[in-house]
Amino acid sequence: MPKRGEKSRASMPEKVTTSSMAAVEEENSHNSQNNKSRSQETMLETLGLREFFSYEVWRAAMAELVGTAVLVFTVDAVAISSFHAHVASPAVLIAAFTTLSITILLLVTFPVSGGHLNPVITLAAASLGTVSLARAAAYALAQCAGAVLGALLHKAAGLSPGGCALAGVGSGAALSMEAVCTFVLLLAVRAAFDGRHARALGPVA
Repeated sequence: MPKRGEKSRASMPEKVTTSSMAAVEEENSHNSQNNKSRSQETMLETLGLREFFSYEVWRAAMAELVGTAVLVFTVDAVAISSFHAHVASPAVLIAAFTTLSITILLLVTFPVSGGHLNPVITLAAASLGTVSLARAAAYALAQCAGAVLGALLHKAAGLSPGGCALAGVGSGAALSMEAVCTFVLLLAVRAAFDGRHARALGPVA
């Protein structure tokens, strides 16, 4: 028959093992909670849900809305007026005025929003992680609203051409041209936002 001391010593390893297992389980549970919290934080940072409700983002989105509305109205007004006035070289006038308008609007909106003024530019920036998805959504919404506002101002001023302004170009051909030009713009903007070009070509890129 074992003595009382021997029985107590025999049960000690079992108690130590049970305590160790409980400590390991508690540590694993704590690590799992930490990993889950870090994953949630990473998702929030990626989507930018916190800044979606910030004043700064919607202030920037408002700058995008106003800038896009002004850009659509002014550039289209010059284009339509040039064709109606039978200017000798409307393409040169339109290109020069478009360049001047975009330059001025970029100088105004860049300090506030980055001066995207186009959903394609915002899409390229979001795909490269330059802006969060929430900020990109706010920008795109504001830009589309600004474009509609600019078109409504055209209609109110009686400048709307009532469709495609290029003679002999149907809706299908115009849509194809827009798709190709938008794709080229997307590639150019992605290249401009890509940091590898800056590392390869220097700070000017």
